[in-house]
Amino acid sequence: MTQVNKTIKRVFISDIHLGDKRSTISGDPPPPYAYGWFLDKDQPNQHRPEMLADLLKNYILTDATIDEVIILGDLFDEWVVPANKSPFESPPENQFAAIANASQNKPVIENLKILAKTGKLTYVTGNHDFLGTKEPGKEIIKNIFPGIRYIGSQGVGAYKTDDGILAEHGHRYTLFNAPWIDGTGFTASMLPFGFYITRLNVQFEAQKGREYGFFDFLWDAIIKRYTSAFNEEKAASIAEEIDKIIIDTFEIFHSNEIFAGQDGEKMDGLDGIPGLVKWEEIEDHFVRIFSDWEKLHPDCGSAYHALINNLFKLKSAVEFVLKKEKPGILLFGHTHHWKFQIHEFGKGPQIYVNTGAWINKRDCTFVRTEFDPDSREHTVGVWRYKDKKIDLLKSGSVRI
Repeated sequence: MTQVNKTIKRVFISDIHLGDKRSTISGDPPPPYAYGWFLDKDQPNQHRPEMLADLLKNYILTDATIDEVIILGDLFDEWVVPANKSPFESPPENQFAAIANASQNKPVIENLKILAKTGKLTYVTGNHDFLGTKEPGKEIIKNIFPGIRYIGSQGVGAYKTDDGILAEHGHRYTLFNAPWIDGTGFTASMLPFGFYITRLNVQFEAQKGREYGFFDFLWDAIIKRYTSAFNEEKAASIAEEIDKIIIDTFEIFHSNEIFAGQDGEKMDGLDGIPGLVKWEEIEDHFVRIFSDWEKLHPDCGSAYHALINNLFKLKSAVEFVLKKEKPGILLFGHTHHWKFQIHEFGKGPQIYVNTGAWINKRDCTFVRTEFDPDSREHTVGVWRYKDKKIDLLKSGSVRI
């Protein structure tokens, strides 16, 4: 009797953004309400911890046919803390431990621990949690989830399979979010410009109650300014001017009334940066972020495309990786918006899919893949969790 090979099922989830206990606590003085992205607010469809815990407990852990669950970055969040607050809780504690111990995260953490214990949990680093690729964070994460397979080094990681999947968070292809490793200043911290920008954005939104931050300013300053004339050739010829525009935009942003009397961002030792880092130090450190991109990130595309990837949700990165690596299936997270596309940059059709996110004000989505070793067919679907049910949003298949 011929044995039929079992299909291989995988679930990919990203951009959960668990924060520490402060991130969900409202209060006065400002910020007047919780600033975290993974919220548990008493409003419709915003009980994110309970929603994700229900998915894990009742749809994933109970499904014995699922072989592996891959967290594709930004499970923990070390970035979403207002710039005027310490990145650490008081008394100081490693942020990964503090986040894991936060009461609002308990139902999620406990279910992930069960998955890790069974050997089914893989965790690929994202940008908001990439300090976990350095000690002591790496060991702490492994202790939180005994049995976990953790993928990440120097702030990036990629998950690959023999049956044609390539999955990574996607931040390495973005100008402001890729690890900034140049060995100088800030005790050679890996934290990129986007870390400082995110903390400004969070502080701005927490106090203004609306979204309009650095990237909105930057859009107006660069994209609108150059319109259709802004292309890779043009960008290369004016690289120094673009660097100046980026720094000027940052300076304008932190000069508004929200940051009055604030000399910089509190760091308190995060990634080796003591005390406060002044605005001028941040500007000096990233003054050539555009023109030095290809020197510091030689395998991640051009500086122009790195900027476009930040502003256009990894648009150029998808084509770049599909052409370069030629996977049958490419998965990214990072953008917080799910996506499903068919491309053909290899020997045949390729699927690009973005996992979406589990943060406030977004659809809660995940990706499920199933590979049949006999037919070599890979089926990929984007699923949404809503009202304690899961629905298939879009699917397709490729033959590997």
